[in-house]
Amino acid sequence: MSDDIKVAVIAAGTAVVTTLLTIWAQASSTLFQVFLERWKRRAEHLRAMERYVSPLIHATYDLQSRIYNITVNKFIENNLASPKTEHAGYAVENSMFLIAQYFCWWELIRRETQFIDLGRWRKTSALSSSLDELTTIWRDAFRVHPGEQRAIGERMIQKGSRGSQCMGYADFLDALQQGRIPYSHRLEKEIKEIPNRKEKGSLIHLHRALLRVITLLDPKHRRFPKDRIKDIATNSAV
Repeated sequence: MSDDIKVAVIAAGTAVVTTLLTIWAQASSTLFQVFLERWKRRAEHLRAMERYVSPLIHATYDLQSRIYNITVNKFIENNLASPKTEHAGYAVENSMFLIAQYFCWWELIRRETQFIDLGRWRKTSALSSSLDELTTIWRDAFRVHPGEQRAIGERMIQKGSRGSQCMGYADFLDALQQGRIPYSHRLEKEIKEIPNRKEKGSLIHLHRALLRVITLLDPKHRRFPKDRIKDIATNSAV
């Protein structure tokens, strides 16, 4: 083989290798960009989840604690029977706020993150099932239907320095007096009727469903120790 032919073969081989490397580099760059975009979207989703899931866990914890006290310690009965009228007013209004606050944070999650991704399909599916169950339980426990639950949550949303957030108790009381909280009269009536209920099965069902949500969102109990969360049925820590 002459030197000219050898040079031509080497040149051709170099061109092929260069072309292949260029194609590989472009493909790798494209794949990297796709990966990077997916990673950015995932990171943004996780940041949004953390922003809303943490207050949701606290709202769920506060609400389950109130349902426990209503059912086990007769919180509503005792305060409605108190000679001090402010006790009765607080018991009812604050219970309404805890319910509305819970609806609000769920509505914010629906708007901002669409869903909560727990990282594992089974846990995420279990959480979705628990939320669907809770929607029905609220209807049975307090006669608040799914669309009404969302309406209450929507009205509780405020704009804050970091974006959308749930209104505080003082703003809730003002909104309540101004008639800006939908279905508040029915909710108030349902809470006041609790002492007259012959059975509280729906409240127990509601409480246990809330506990399942807390366990799914905070499985290692980093925010609330297990001994602070009691199951109504057993009156012991979960």
